[in-house]
Amino acid sequence: MSAIRIEFEAPPSTGSLMLRAALSRKPGLKEGEDLPRFEAVVNDVRVDQLAAYQSICGFPESDVLPLTMPQIVAAPLHLAVLTHPEFPMPAMGMVHVSSRIVQQRPIHGDESLDIFVWVEGQRQARKGCEADMITEIRIDGDVVWESVTTVLSTAAKGHGKKSEPDPIPEPVPTRSVVWSMATDLGRRYGTIAGDRNPIHLWPITAKLFGFKRHIIHGMWLLARAIAELDTDVGDGPVQVDVAFKRPVFLPGTATFSAGDQDGSIAFRLDNPEKGKTHLYGQVKRLG
Repeated sequence: MSAIRIEFEAPPSTGSLMLRAALSRKPGLKEGEDLPRFEAVVNDVRVDQLAAYQSICGFPESDVLPLTMPQIVAAPLHLAVLTHPEFPMPAMGMVHVSSRIVQQRPIHGDESLDIFVWVEGQRQARKGCEADMITEIRIDGDVVWESVTTVLSTAAKGHGKKSEPDPIPEPVPTRSVVWSMATDLGRRYGTIAGDRNPIHLWPITAKLFGFKRHIIHGMWLLARAIAELDTDVGDGPVQVDVAFKRPVFLPGTATFSAGDQDGSIAFRLDNPEKGKTHLYGQVKRLG
């Protein structure tokens, strides 16, 4: 089957796409069926909400996009792919399990971005299947930022086998801080980022999807972590890997810690009461 390609003259509205996601009913992948290639592209994108994004995620105000912000700029294309009529798995209920971000150089707020997104194929997981959403951002033809976003869908048959979890980093912390997250944080961040998924908004809307109350966006957690690391990230080529393990319910608190480990900066976010880990990752400077 040839690739399904969607081209936009401007980023699509996330509000209408989110409504499509909520209303659509898709059967999921049948046994033996593979996820075909889907592509989405939009050129000459100008960034807005830069100052608001920096503020809500804890970055200092500047004309440079935080490392995590291009993911938000590309998010309308991700949603356009996941809600395409021929995409076989429902967008609602997908879980963001991990990300890798590679940035070659800082991106300035006045630069024009060309965004290319694609997904193809899947692999079995214990309770469904995982798929990788690839994003490339080019400026004047050069790839300056790319990411691999791995999502889990239960709308496919899983292999049912337990696997040995990756070891959680345990660096000697050079920084540690307790985050306090207000009950309206998901609503405020969602307005800025364009992600108004019901699981992030109100307790009652989150309960419709099986959560005891609403949870904060995983990409806010990662952005806040990168903001905490500050100069450890640097201005040169850098790679960030993160695994999302447990949601953070709102309102809530979590303990962020980071330190050197094997030539990189390892970080983690833990529940201060139960000792469970919400996410962990590392930052590597490249070159």
